[in-house]
This record gives sequence, C-alpha cells and structure tokens, in this order.
Amino acid sequence: MYRDSLAGFDSGVYAIENVSAVCRAINQWSYANGFVGAIPTFEQTDHGSGVVLGVLILRPETTQWRDVPISIIGAQDVMDIPAMMRGANDYAIANGFSAGFPTFEQADHDAGVIVGINLFSVGVVTWQDIFANILGMYSNYTFEGGFTDGERVTVLERWGVAYARLQVCNTLGATDKVRIDEAFRRSINHTLGAPAGANASVPFPGASAVELNRGNFFSLIAREQAQTLVHEMTHCAGFHHPDRRDCPPGIPPKCDNPGDNGPYYGTVALQSELCIAGSQSDLSCARALNNEDEIGSEFAYRRAAALKAPGPDGQIDSL
Repeated sequence: MYRDSLAGFDSGVYAIENVSAVCRAINQWSYANGFVGAIPTFEQTDHGSGVVLGVLILRPETTQWRDVPISIIGAQDVMDIPAMMRGANDYAIANGFSAGFPTFEQADHDAGVIVGINLFSVGVVTWQDIFANILGMYSNYTFEGGFTDGERVTVLERWGVAYARLQVCNTLGATDKVRIDEAFRRSINHTLGAPAGANASVPFPGASAVELNRGNFFSLIAREQAQTLVHEMTHCAGFHHPDRRDCPPGIPPKCDNPGDNGPYYGTVALQSELCIAGSQSDLSCARALNNEDEIGSEFAYRRAAALKAPGPDGQIDSL
C-alpha cells in the first residue's frame, strides 16, 4: 500500500537525506497509525499543505518484524546505511525470507545491541539486478516543456531498455560502446521541440539534450521508441550519419536498405538500433521489390503508396 505522510508533522523529519532518521520515523508513524511497518520511498513534494513523503505500508500477512543482534548482520553501527541494508537482506535470505529491510531502530537489553528488521515472506517481493546507470537516469534526466507524468515514465522506461540492450549488444565496437555509455551517464534534458517530420532529434552532435515530437514518438510501439532513443544517444555521443537515400526512387546499390551495412545503415547510429531487437528503424525498404524471402517478413517491402511515418531524424521510416 502506498501513502503520503506529512514530513514535518507526522514523522518529525525534515532532512530527507538523513536516511536512518527517516526510516525510524516512518516506522514509528506506521505503528501509531495501526500498521506493522513501512518503508520510505524518499520521494517528497508539496501539494500546498506542507511537504509530504511517499511511504510503502507493509501488510501483516506478508511481513514480520524481528529484533536481530547487530553483530549477526555484520554492521558496526546503525548509521552505516549500506552495511545495514546489505546485512538485513542477507539475514533475511539466510533465514528463509525473500528480503529484509532495516527499521534502523536499535536497543540494548544488556545482551548486546539489537536492530529491527522487516522480513518479507517468500513470494512477496521480487529480486532483480538493475544497472546503476539506469537508476541514475531517474535523477539525472530532466524534462521540460509540458511532459505528462505518464510520458516521463515511458521515456525513462525506454531509456532503461535501450541501455540494458546496449550492454549485451555485439553489433557495435567496444570503443563505440564506451562513448555511448559515457553519453548515457550525462544529465540529459528532454524537450518537446523535435521538428514536425521527426520522432526525435538532438540539437547538435555531442549535445546533452534530446528533443521529442510528442505526436510521433508516443505513437510508436515500445521497440521503436527504444530504437529512436538509442539512435539519438549516439548523436549525443558525437556520432552522425548521412541522409538516407530512399528506394524507391533509388535502385540498389544507389539507395540505402536496412541491413546493407552501407554508408547510412552501417553507421554507429543505425547499427545501435540493432541492439534493441535485431532490426533497424526503417523497415519500409528492402533489397528488392517484394523480396520477402531475402529479408524476412519483418523487413517486407511496403509499396511506395503505403503510409509511412517519420524516422528518428525526420527521415521517412515505416514500421
């Protein structure tokens, strides 16, 4: 269960950076309000009635509280936040639970210091490794110009997919991947200023900004959105590509086709799109008219009269 708690009045905490104090106060607030425990999200805002903090309220049927000697969990002091977090979770796993979270409450009843841990039953929570750089996006990536909360969440999710796929992608050279990875680590600002004929754009190579076209970008399916974003991140990293030569009207090899590894599709920007789902963003071109066997059904040629949508940089792409 999620609930906002008044930061000053309910919890007595004003400095959200004081992790142990916030955790203690939130748990005390939960007991006072009839719950078995709570975990702060460390999100805060002010809707006009004072600062509120996000709280995850624990249900009694899924969670139990236990006092554990601090020596067992391996922390030297309750103020050692990382050690407390690791130790509480390790204790939980070793004792048949799916996870554990410290309350940062401590006491000494003449038998040594004990600390409180909220223990989660098996099947209640899911454990997952997340790239640290993906977590960094949620604080380093900014949005301006009227993005809705839903749009912001969508963009961040697609960035996460793009970054994770890039790490296991073998279509790019190691040096190129390092440059793109460094761009991902920067603070990237997002606006809705992309040209009418583009899904997204970058003001100039090397910029720490991505411009989206609301009508085009958010009408794409998830895979196409992730392809668009990783494409633009290569431009943030300083990579560029020539204009695409469409076919028709061009005839191979004087036009560009997905998978041809030519002057357009062979560039880092277009090769990066292969990292997402093994395809490139422009599926309207094929090596020969109606040659579906050669390209595969996903790359089937769509006739010139078919509806086409703008690609990442305003090129006419269709998916």
